[in-house]
Amino acid sequence: MFFGPNRRATKSLAFRMACWFAVVFAMSFASVLAIGYYVLRASLDSRLDQSMINEIGEYSALLESRGISVLTDVLNGEAMSEGTDRLFFRLLDMQGSVVGTTSMHAWPEFESTGSQIRVPAKNEPAFETLTTTATGPQTRVMTAPLNGDIIFQMGVSTEANDAIMNTFRWVFLGGIIVIVPFSAAGAWYMLRRALRRVEQVTYAATSIELGNLSQRVQVSGYEDEIADLATAFNRMIEHNERLIKNLKEVSDDIAHDLRGPITRIRGTAEVALDETDHTSAQGSVLGSIVEDCDALLTLINTMLEISETEAGLARLTTSEFNMAHLAHDVADLFAPAAEDKGIRLNVRSNGDALFRGDPHRLRRAVAQLIDNAVKYTEAGGEVSVETSESALEVRVTVTDTGVGIAEKHVPGIFSRFYRADESRSQPGNGLGLSLAEAIVKAHRGTISVTSMLGKGSTFTIALPKATA
Repeated sequence: MFFGPNRRATKSLAFRMACWFAVVFAMSFASVLAIGYYVLRASLDSRLDQSMINEIGEYSALLESRGISVLTDVLNGEAMSEGTDRLFFRLLDMQGSVVGTTSMHAWPEFESTGSQIRVPAKNEPAFETLTTTATGPQTRVMTAPLNGDIIFQMGVSTEANDAIMNTFRWVFLGGIIVIVPFSAAGAWYMLRRALRRVEQVTYAATSIELGNLSQRVQVSGYEDEIADLATAFNRMIEHNERLIKNLKEVSDDIAHDLRGPITRIRGTAEVALDETDHTSAQGSVLGSIVEDCDALLTLINTMLEISETEAGLARLTTSEFNMAHLAHDVADLFAPAAEDKGIRLNVRSNGDALFRGDPHRLRRAVAQLIDNAVKYTEAGGEVSVETSESALEVRVTVTDTGVGIAEKHVPGIFSRFYRADESRSQPGNGLGLSLAEAIVKAHRGTISVTSMLGKGSTFTIALPKATA
């Protein structure tokens, strides 16, 4: 759409919002998974602790009925069954001396008498998690009183729980790597779809800026904020279009109504001038009146011609002609003026540049551009007129090394009566470029300008062949 290739994707609103969404989503996702991680770890530890507590009753009854040696044999059998590197049991007296134990080769830290004993308080089991250097995985150790005079110690490797947690960590990491980019891409896609309707408003605004006041934003069937924006934008443009149309109509009506009286004043002054000595003061005044009336009539006629051309009422007398020859002929008319100012006037053409249009009106448009170029170029400067053609269009480019146009004045340079500060000292009424633009647009072409203050300007007329 309108945002086009000139806008870097990383600067687009959709990209930045998608990045923020990805960051927020990743942080939220990580927070949820972190909470889930600790809840799962606590749940696994709790289940392991409960399974160890459940063994106390059975072993207590066995100790009371069969004695320590039988209990030790049973504990050795269970340790051998589960694996002595995953499970150990110890029986200690109240002084911490070992009175019964399973194989402790996997837990050298516990082999010394009385080591790693946390005496339970209030006859309740005590739990702690210890790291063993030999096995690597942590060991969950329960120490509990057994029949009042024996301390029962049971250690279980947390390797199984660690494997579950390790799997959870990999799933968590994979989820971050996979889900976050896909969610960001999905957010970018949805935002692009939403902002595409905003781009339509931007496109319409740009089209209107270029003079197409009939441009409107298509309102979608969604009853949302963007639809409200498009509706409000269309209402504003319709209101502005009516105001501009009314203003032009009033200006044209005034110009039309003034043309008759001014013509009569000029005629009266001319008759009086014929009957008066031209060298007298009265003759000088009458001559000035005739000249001023001519200037006013030219101004009025130009205004009306612009209005007729813009409204499509002007009849174009079309024929096929050579645009290169036309530009060369027009440049020849300004050659004496350019020579008097010491300006180099160059004319170049790239092919014949055949075009079908109204040669008389296009001659006026090209003449206006060359006239301005010569007028605003100082002695020693250069004015170049170049014509070229392609399969789709014919172009006329007028380049000068004159005073240039300030950037703030460029957008309004084709408006009626608009004159930049640099042109105030030059004769003119500010309608020439407006007329040139109207003529070019009547041929469905475009006229554009690039300029730098103090460096010069380049005006380009582009006329499409297919729609000529």
